Amino acid sequence: MSKVLSIIDDLNLELKILKKKDYVISFFKLLFFILLIIFFYFYLVKNDSKWLFSFLSILVFFFILFVYNSEIQKKIVFIKNKILVCNETLQEYINKNHTNSNFEHDFCFDLDIIGLNSVLSYLDKTQTIKGFNKLKEKLLNLNLSKEKNY
Repeated sequence: MSKVLSIIDDLNLELKILKKKDYVISFFKLLFFILLIIFFYFYLVKNDSKWLFSFLSILVFFFILFVYNSEIQKKIVFIKNKILVCNETLQEYINKNHTNSNFEHDFCFDLDIIGLNSVLSYLDKTQTIKGFNKLKEKLLNLNLSKEKNY
């Protein structure tokens, strides 16, 4: 469990770095777009080839930034999905949601005896799967007779 937590921490740090890069690249994309408009305007007004060359140079840089930004966006989505999977794995471990669909008890799911946010998940403080399975078996097969069985 601690390994999953450290992986989540590392992924969150990497996500934070990628988001900063995304912000900076987005700022430069906006700046280059504004420069594109300005250089194109001066090219149209002055009809000078240096403005056209400047426009085309900035256009190349703009497209390079655009491609690099799309790669950063893909990495951000990938990291978010990895974090989501790690969180789901951690949640399954915490809830010990090792349920089978073939329980003999007719109302185990109706009464929330087993599953997420169930009686079992709130009562469970076991450290092993064997202890968890024993508790689950006791909850599913309660003896509700009037005689006391100690």
